Amino acid sequence: FVILTSGNNLTLRFDPAPVITCPANITQGNDLGQCSASVSFAASATDNQSGVTFQYKIGPTVITSPHVFNVGPATTVTATATDSVGNTATCNFTVTVNDTQPPVPVCQNITRSFTGTLITISAGDVYQSGTDNCGTVNPVSVVPDTFGCAQIGVNNVTLTVNDGHGNTANCQAQVTITDDRATPPTIVYVDANYALKPTCEQVNWPDNGAIGPYVIGYNAFATIQAGVNAVAPGGTVNIAAGLYKESNISLTKAVTVQGASRAGVIVAPAIVDGHIDSGFATPASQAFIVRHDDITIATLTIDGNANTSLAGIQNFRAGVIQDYNLDQFDRTKVRDVSFANIFRKGVQFYATAVRTTSGHEVTACSFDHVGTDSSLSYESPFAIIFVQASGIIASNSITHCGNGIGANFYTQWPTYAPTLMILSNQLSAFHRDGSLGSIGMDLGGLALDSVVASNTVDTTSGSATDVGIITYFLSDVRGTQLLVQSNSITSDSTDIGLYIGRKSFGTTAATTPVLAVGNTEAHTGAGAGTGILVTDD
Repeated sequence: FVILTSGNNLTLRFDPAPVITCPANITQGNDLGQCSASVSFAASATDNQSGVTFQYKIGPTVITSPHVFNVGPATTVTATATDSVGNTATCNFTVTVNDTQPPVPVCQNITRSFTGTLITISAGDVYQSGTDNCGTVNPVSVVPDTFGCAQIGVNNVTLTVNDGHGNTANCQAQVTITDDRATPPTIVYVDANYALKPTCEQVNWPDNGAIGPYVIGYNAFATIQAGVNAVAPGGTVNIAAGLYKESNISLTKAVTVQGASRAGVIVAPAIVDGHIDSGFATPASQAFIVRHDDITIATLTIDGNANTSLAGIQNFRAGVIQDYNLDQFDRTKVRDVSFANIFRKGVQFYATAVRTTSGHEVTACSFDHVGTDSSLSYESPFAIIFVQASGIIASNSITHCGNGIGANFYTQWPTYAPTLMILSNQLSAFHRDGSLGSIGMDLGGLALDSVVASNTVDTTSGSATDVGIITYFLSDVRGTQLLVQSNSITSDSTDIGLYIGRKSFGTTAATTPVLAVGNTEAHTGAGAGTGILVTDD
């Protein structure tokens, strides 16, 4: 109550408290670089007296406006209005300061090693440090975070961090993926069906469309040449069944080229051969060119007519040929391979330097329509020829070819004469365009420790004077006599079964010893043929 005076009169009157109004609840962002904010506020009041004053408290603590509030939950402020007679009124409002300033992260570049399985990184891997006005910097995510074969090299990634108050920020880093797989692989897989698959796709072998353990571009390829290029020296290239149109497959390391099956894997020419009577005169289309020691080719077919989109026929000059212009190579092995429709030679092993190469093998192969063209010179049309090259030729089938098996020296006879084991081969149905004669085995320049045994030679299909087996210019650099044993020769017309020639150039000396024992020579039809001819010519 209030006592009012007027002259000698006193009046007692009720005086109400002021009516206070608090500001609306305040929400404000932090001041830049601070974990707080300076907040201004003011309450208002109405009263029938003048001179209302205001006081603000946070709990028991008196504050004034502006006041610095920390980032965090809402703070309750109590406002009190007092009028001139001491009446009071209170109200409450809240002040909330939010952290609205993003953190500042610093990224770091990293390197990871790819060994064949996917690599996953975390946000913390590329987070180096960070600053924030209020709180901690927390790595949240990195994109991308998974790396495989396709990501070998430098990859850009984005790191996202937060500060625990809902603010996020990014920085960029580089993730370098190194290729630390067993490089190069010791076994690779070839399938023509891989041709449209992208690098790094995982496949089965043979391809069945499913995800498998092999990786395109690393140990899985669509071409034989790509597989040879990728495999480690001494490794194996496995080839699935299919048609492979490839010419001049270059074998520049020790390698085994292994087909899945002889009938199923077909190597066809990719280009038209120039059909020149020369090993490498261009344009030349060979199937395989040997340019290293220790090469094996096995269980496939080489067919010069298998690419029907090419003009002409016999578009392989040779099936397997050593690059004698480059160097001399040892231990080339050809096993269980079919050779068909080859212009000049099926297998050609040549040494042209002053040494004899060794360790070669042609076994369990077939040769059909090799060297049949009448344009070829005497030395050219052989299914198999070893020149100054030692090894074994065994269990092969030779049909419809110009000549069968050939051997000779190249330089400095008799020092570099080759040693050959020619065993259990079947030769028949010789064919040369025109009226040229054929030779089953033309064995010149052999060392005397060579053996020619248990072979079957049938020259009855020839249209001129054919020879079953001929030996000449033998060398006594090794051995004491050439053994020609248990061979079966069938001839007709004016053919010669076994022809034993002179010892050396420019001499009429006695023929170097040849022991011909247990051989059978059968002559059919009319004509004055010869079973065994021994001559110094």
